[in-house]
Amino acid sequence: IGRYNKKLNSPFENVEFEYTGYLDNLDNEINKSDAMISVSNYPVGTRTRILSSLSYGLPCIAHISSGLGLHKLKHGEHILFCNDPTSFVECVENLMNIKGLPERIGKKSRDLWLKQYNPLINVDRILRIVNC
Repeated sequence: IGRYNKKLNSPFENVEFEYTGYLDNLDNEINKSDAMISVSNYPVGTRTRILSSLSYGLPCIAHISSGLGLHKLKHGEHILFCNDPTSFVECVENLMNIKGLPERIGKKSRDLWLKQYNPLINVDRILRIVNC
């Protein structure tokens, strides 16, 4: 989901990437998803796709570099962080095989989003900090 210039093909026969392009509303795609994956390795900025998954209570697997912009996220509690292909596979297997893990991470991620990342709360807080 999103704007992109380069489409990738999976090197594995049993994995297929579906590119939807930009969507005004993510509800349908997110509600039919089991997890969100954001494994880009570049340590700058806040990953809005991760925040979107948190807001929906959708478990997310992300590259550890994402944690630099989202410092409240804890691996295994709100998100699953990976740093290489092996740890990515471990995260996927954990979501598939540890009973209740997707639900626990989804609930914790939604709770954290409501407390720390919800713009209805944070925008006013940020404006007060910068005296606007």
